[in-house]
Amino acid sequence: MIGCTTVVAQPPPLSSADHEQIDATVKQFYALSHPDASCMFSKIDRNGHPVDSRVRNRAFREEAYTRTFKPLFSRSLFAAMHTSCVGDATATGMLDARLWDSEIDTDPSGYGNDVRLKITQPVRILQASPSRIRLRVDWAEITKPNAAYYGIGRTDLILVKESGTWLIDDAYAFGAASGAPKQFDMPIEDFDDMPGIVHLRQEPS
Repeated sequence: MIGCTTVVAQPPPLSSADHEQIDATVKQFYALSHPDASCMFSKIDRNGHPVDSRVRNRAFREEAYTRTFKPLFSRSLFAAMHTSCVGDATATGMLDARLWDSEIDTDPSGYGNDVRLKITQPVRILQASPSRIRLRVDWAEITKPNAAYYGIGRTDLILVKESGTWLIDDAYAFGAASGAPKQFDMPIEDFDDMPGIVHLRQEPS
C-alpha cells in the first residue's frame, strides 16, 4: 500500500544511501497501525479504553514503546515522548502526527482501530543539509472494507542524522476531508502557521 520514492525539490547534499535510508524510515513510520503510532498499543473500546489489559503494565508499555519508536525517533524526540507514552498507568499516549484527524479517537464507530495510511504522492524533500532534512508526505486515510479515502493531508517530517541513521525529530500535519493534494501546496512558513496544524513537539509530553 505504501509507495515512497523521494523527489527532491532542490538538490541537497545527500547520497543515494541517504535517500534509501530516508525512504525506509518514512515507510516504516507510515506502516504503523494508529493504535501503535499513538502509543496506545491496543485497540480502543467505545469508552476510549484499551482493549488489551497488558497496556496497564508499565513494563509492557516500555517494551512496546522502545520496539516501535527506537528505530524511528531521534534520541531527543524519543526522550520527549517517553513520559506520555510510558509514564504511569494513566499514560495518555501520543498524538498520531502522521495524520490530521481530531475525531479518530472519539468517533463511536471506532474506525481509528482499523484505519490505514496510504502515501499518495512521491515524498518530497523540501529542505536539506548533511544532518537535517524536512520532507513532505501526502497521505490518505483508508478504512476497511471501504476503499474510499476517509481523509487526506500533508505531513512535513523533520529528520536528523544520528550515528549515520536518519531519524524523525518532529512533525507538522494538516488535512481535510476531501480534495486534491494541491490544496496543501504552500510555502513552509505558511504551512506551519495554518490554524489547527498539528505540531508534534508542541504536544504535551
